[in-house]
Amino acid sequence: FLILAGIIISGFIVRLYFFPYELPISQDGFLYFTYAIDTMILGELPKAFTMPNNGWPLALSAFFTLFNFDTAIEFMTAQRFLSISFSVFTVIPIYYLSKKFFGTTLSLICCLIFVFEPRLIENSLLGLTEPIFIFLITCSLVLFLSDREKITYFAFWIIAFAAMIRYEAMILLIPFSIIFLFRFKNTGKKII
Repeated sequence: FLILAGIIISGFIVRLYFFPYELPISQDGFLYFTYAIDTMILGELPKAFTMPNNGWPLALSAFFTLFNFDTAIEFMTAQRFLSISFSVFTVIPIYYLSKKFFGTTLSLICCLIFVFEPRLIENSLLGLTEPIFIFLITCSLVLFLSDREKITYFAFWIIAFAAMIRYEAMILLIPFSIIFLFRFKNTGKKII
């Protein structure tokens, strides 16, 4: 666990080294930012524009209400920092997922490869949906591969949250449901 903590800390250090403190968020990240700010200010979902995947802006607006920032750059920095946090903390479910298939040493190497992958580092600095989406999907895989039936139920809950972030997560409901029915068909209960 000390090595995993060291990987997490080094992942934060690398991302904070490349952190663009004075630059505003652009393109898709700016759309998520404006939707989150509008939600925070209005106290409800904005009616001026709709967004099909509004889970990330809603999480951002809840995060923004915890702080009393004065400028938009400070809110954008908070958005980037939250994105970085999800990107780095994805190492924890990746460790448990890879430990199901490999030993401890190879699982730590998987974590190193993930945390220092350049495109993931760059993506986490943009304030987009991918870091939280990857975090939720990885968590759902870890929970789904659990041997206990009740823990696998939480995988479906996490997929629902991931579908709010990006609707592509709903595709996972089909294989998860089929595999779940085959894995736990002999439990003596009506699974459906």
